[in-house]
Amino acid sequence: MFTGAFNVFRVLADLSHLLSFFLLFIKMFRSRSVEGLSRRTQEIFLLVFVCRYLDIFFVHHISFLTVYNTIMKVFFILSSAVIVASFHRIPWKATYNDKEDSFRHWLFLVLPCAVLGLAFPASYDVMEVLYAFSIFLEAVASAFVHLTSLFKFTDYKR
Repeated sequence: MFTGAFNVFRVLADLSHLLSFFLLFIKMFRSRSVEGLSRRTQEIFLLVFVCRYLDIFFVHHISFLTVYNTIMKVFFILSSAVIVASFHRIPWKATYNDKEDSFRHWLFLVLPCAVLGLAFPASYDVMEVLYAFSIFLEAVASAFVHLTSLFKFTDYKR
């Protein structure tokens, strides 16, 4: 698994990611709505974070970098879990449109990515297989978000 050095690009990427969570939380809590959000996409990203960041339980040494990584990983997992849980809670539950968000992601995205993760890990230990699975799943999840938005917009324009 890649364990890169601490660098400015990583910090900027993490700050960008934190900002995206912050803006999503502001949108959800001010509007008290999840309208326009895909629960399935949020579930996929939660699964990506859980599989990729399980290594927080296997820290062998303590340094600033490991503390920073652990804090960021826990924040990403917890934030994603709160977002997914919000879809099942009042008042957000009433604003979620399950009919618009009906893609069978477990069958058509998660299962094929699990097969790819098993077929192409860097090595055959549990953490590497989960990491490979999370890489494949994140790649298709990002494409899925953009393609479904494109098709919805295209259908809307017709």
